[in-house]
Amino acid sequence: MEESIRRPQYREPSAQRARLDEINELLVDVERELEAEWTVPTAPLVFIIGAPRSGTTLASQILAHSGTYAWVNNFVARFWSAPLVGVKIARAMGLYAEDFRSTFASAWGTTEGWLEPHEFGYFWNRFFDLGQDTHKLAAADLERVDGDALRRAIDCIQAEYDAPLVLKNNTWCTLQAAYLAQLFPRAIFVACFRDLVWLAQSLLMARRERLEDPDAWWSVRPATYQALRRLPVLEQVVGQARDIQQGLEAELAAIPAERVVRVDYASMCHDPAALCRRIAAAAGIENLANTRMPESFPAREDIRISPAEWQTLSRLASNNLGAQL
Repeated sequence: MEESIRRPQYREPSAQRARLDEINELLVDVERELEAEWTVPTAPLVFIIGAPRSGTTLASQILAHSGTYAWVNNFVARFWSAPLVGVKIARAMGLYAEDFRSTFASAWGTTEGWLEPHEFGYFWNRFFDLGQDTHKLAAADLERVDGDALRRAIDCIQAEYDAPLVLKNNTWCTLQAAYLAQLFPRAIFVACFRDLVWLAQSLLMARRERLEDPDAWWSVRPATYQALRRLPVLEQVVGQARDIQQGLEAELAAIPAERVVRVDYASMCHDPAALCRRIAAAAGIENLANTRMPESFPAREDIRISPAEWQTLSRLASNNLGAQL
């Protein structure tokens, strides 16, 4: 997303980004040398996927908090071109705590503090951003992805942690889940879903909070993006929510059912410990470290827009805007 369309408080400082770009470029050769000792991990790999505002950030925090998994934190994410270097530095600095306690706080998918989970967007951009205008890659685009380099990078991160690894990414992984399932045959997929009207409202609120122009597009662009962007804004957010979740369903249909854990947002909030048990069972993890999980979280499903807008949004969600565009 272009920084210029964000509100000032949500923009990445250009000077900071320039410094991080320089550091990453300097570390690329070091990363390649370290990756030369690549070994394939045997521990489970867990992808958390779903539409933005469907609970994927909370799911990642729940698993990080559980004490069973490793994850990409806010410090390591700064090393998107040299993640193995980042993990080594983080561990040397004590920025990987086995007794981590999540705050369970986030702002539109962004967490605070070095140890909290990060979406790792710049890393995934390296492999999947090929210049297309949507976040769903066509078959011809997937053939251009450097799958070997991607697999090597993830394997090296996990080998360094020497633990089950959780990766959360809405932007690319959700609509490329079937591809990732082939690339990582040991991986399981935690697929987060949310009731369409609540998901659409949250997408609308994200636009209004984060963007200078509340009618501008925010976050994941499904395959139908070009058609959706021409619609009125309420139809856009319902269509965005619907088409991302339908796109995810299509991806999951190509993945064996035993490798998929379907998560309903409200149910996860009601019983997060149950989610931990379900994921552990799917991943083959027998000894859960989780003894400190909160009993529940507020589902935050309350009307936050005007009555007229809510009525329209409810009608559109109920009608599902007709057939997929």
